[in-house]
Amino acid sequence: MTTIAFYHNARIPYTPDDLGRATIKGMESSVLQWAAALTQAGHTVRLHLPQSAAPLPYPDVTLYPLTDTTPADVAVALNEPDLLWRVPAKRKFLWLHNALPLEKALRKGRLWPLIRMKMPVIVSSRWHARTLSPLLGWHGVHVMPLGIADAFTHHPRTAAPAPHVGYITHPYRGLDHFFTLWTQRILPHCPAAQLHLYGPKTLNHPSVVHHDAVGWDQLPDILGRLRCVVFPWDKAETFCLAAGEALATGTPVISYDVGAIPEHAGVTAVATPQAFADTTLAYLTDDALWMNTHTALSPLPRPRWTHHNFFHGV
Repeated sequence: MTTIAFYHNARIPYTPDDLGRATIKGMESSVLQWAAALTQAGHTVRLHLPQSAAPLPYPDVTLYPLTDTTPADVAVALNEPDLLWRVPAKRKFLWLHNALPLEKALRKGRLWPLIRMKMPVIVSSRWHARTLSPLLGWHGVHVMPLGIADAFTHHPRTAAPAPHVGYITHPYRGLDHFFTLWTQRILPHCPAAQLHLYGPKTLNHPSVVHHDAVGWDQLPDILGRLRCVVFPWDKAETFCLAAGEALATGTPVISYDVGAIPEHAGVTAVATPQAFADTTLAYLTDDALWMNTHTALSPLPRPRWTHHNFFHGV
């Protein structure tokens, strides 16, 4: 089969042992999951990280130093194409997890390596592909939605949960904005509602319940007990694994109609703050609406890593 090498200049160290833990984010989790799925499909997979240790074998993937240039059939660089300058490989790809404006690509010296090495770009949403500069996609663009882990499956419920809203992303992604909607437009009409935050403690209010960040051993069950999950981001997101994970459990997701989140099957996308507040309130108070939405989410397809045999025939 194919030998595939991932090169990731990770800012925070991680290993396959971290998969499913709250210590890593979506990018690291995606790398580990795709690497494992490719291994299970019969490929040989290496993960090159900024470490000085000798290669460390794991059941699904072997860790190598970022400086290692052992030949591969396919080499994939995460966000930084220049990682592959000295890597001998039959095919090279740039896997973009974040938006890369042309100005940033020029300033950081990423455009020339991308063009010179004839690297196609892998993105995770149609929105990301549409907003990519033609210069960055000079050698082709492949849309590959991130896989939702098998731990996140539909939790059939026979009754609507308590009026609890989940906020499970970074506070800087719209928490202050949503908290204003919460206190001014939602709580007055649903005083029993609770806002559950997972991560740093940032708000002090009787209706707010703080939790530590959790991993896959707890998160699916937690999502299954929430009335809805909100993503009040005002900036475009290229995919959002957290939204896909919530939907996969059958929990409604509310988002602004911005970026790639509305591409997830079943997202309730709104255009204005008033609509965001009204929709949240409707899910909290209308049991029939909630049950109909929850039931409708069950048959909707979710991308899984085992679906991605991207390098077949390379």
